[in-house]
Amino acid sequence: LGENNQRSTAQDLDKLQGKVVRLTEEGKVPDDNPWLNKSGVRPEIWSYGIRNPQGMAMNPWSETLWLNEHGPRGGDEINIPQAGKNYGWPLATHGINYSGLPIPEAKGESAPGTEPPLYVWKKSPALSGMA
Repeated sequence: LGENNQRSTAQDLDKLQGKVVRLTEEGKVPDDNPWLNKSGVRPEIWSYGIRNPQGMAMNPWSETLWLNEHGPRGGDEINIPQAGKNYGWPLATHGINYSGLPIPEAKGESAPGTEPPLYVWKKSPALSGMA
């Protein structure tokens, strides 16, 4: 789920914006989701710190989920979201605001406690879909 131009919500575990959520085919929360039964945290959350996902696909060889997301101006990424991991947005980014100014919350291209992207494009190709 995208952060809906509300950057800080991607780090808030009581909100679904900026998250990868994981549900069963019946729409229930799986028993092994990382924040199941944790107070103040949405149990549907699988991983967080996501800006604007545009495509996801299961890797047929590793059976891992791959995700591509739009960065701001620059910084499109490929991530392999894992349970409970923080993928950094907006604390860590390779992009800037469309105005040309830095992202106010950004600590740089990396931040403590966040996962680096598997791949990043400094100039955004604006990927969508993931096959």
